[in-house]
Amino acid sequence: MVHVALGLQHAPLEGTGAQMASDQRVLWECPLNALVLRKPDLVINHTNQTREVLVQDTSHRIHLISATGKLLWSRQLDGPILGRVHQVDRFKNGKLQLLFNSARSFYLIDRNGKDLGGFPVGFPAQATAPLAVFDYENTREYRVLVPLADGRIHNWGVDGLAVQGWERPAREEGERGRGASAPPRQGPSARGDE
Repeated sequence: MVHVALGLQHAPLEGTGAQMASDQRVLWECPLNALVLRKPDLVINHTNQTREVLVQDTSHRIHLISATGKLLWSRQLDGPILGRVHQVDRFKNGKLQLLFNSARSFYLIDRNGKDLGGFPVGFPAQATAPLAVFDYENTREYRVLVPLADGRIHNWGVDGLAVQGWERPAREEGERGRGASAPPRQGPSARGDE
């Protein structure tokens, strides 16, 4: 069953087309070369704590747009982003990076749109859902879990390496494609500790 909620508000505008456009109170516009593919993600600029907008277009390019509407950078990806874009502090220095996945890879990108060393990381099989990020003890020791088409959930650190000691659990038959939305059992084997 699908539920759809729609809210409309009618506020008639008077005047010519030019007057109507100015009355819409557009804060800024940023032209792109292709249509936007997915809903925008709001991300924090760690240098000044403003919010910026990350969008992906139909040619699978992502674009970071400042709070004032300035296009900061654009770059190509290997496919559409699955799920939302996460921000992590890989180096524990207050600087945030963008973490997300496509069906074929997961990416860790710095504030300037550049890949961090070792990224993107290609998957051994296609991702069936968005990645999930866990920081078990709020120490910025992130774990990235991704369900793949091989029927297993894979676990990486934000260094791009598989977590040692992690036994990739097979998903139950009805779980294919659901995603890694709940944290797995915590403890030594869940964190990859020996």
